Amino acid sequence: MKLPLYMVPAQFVLLQEFPLTPNGKIDVRRLPAPDSAASAGRGYIAPRNADEQSLATIWQEVLLLKQLGIDDDFFELGGDSLSATRAFARTNQAFGTDLTLREMLDRPTIRALSELVASSKGTAPVRPPIRPRGARPQTVKSAGE
Repeated sequence: MKLPLYMVPAQFVLLQEFPLTPNGKIDVRRLPAPDSAASAGRGYIAPRNADEQSLATIWQEVLLLKQLGIDDDFFELGGDSLSATRAFARTNQAFGTDLTLREMLDRPTIRALSELVASSKGTAPVRPPIRPRGARPQTVKSAGE
């Protein structure tokens, strides 16, 4: 059986035995957390500019992390398609871009994504405000009327 890359665990934690509940099931709350510092053997590199810092903040909120580096992979940090969609929407809103989800998925690090964001800032089309159905656009009267 072959697994898609996103389903292959990024880290393994060796245990002598699983912690069990009184019912004999695995007690997920008592499982140890994997060592996040060992993410793919890379060292931590902090955000270097405002764009990278803004992206890091978005990812930290979406992934519920305290710290991440610009070379950490979104999916290795625990991201999935749903969290990627949330990060995608927040990124477009924060930077005024009109990036596609595919463009963002192809750049799973803050370093790569910030380069794309920098080249795409302000490219989102200006959309008219949403009005309730049947409402007429308001007209502005000039001072002479």
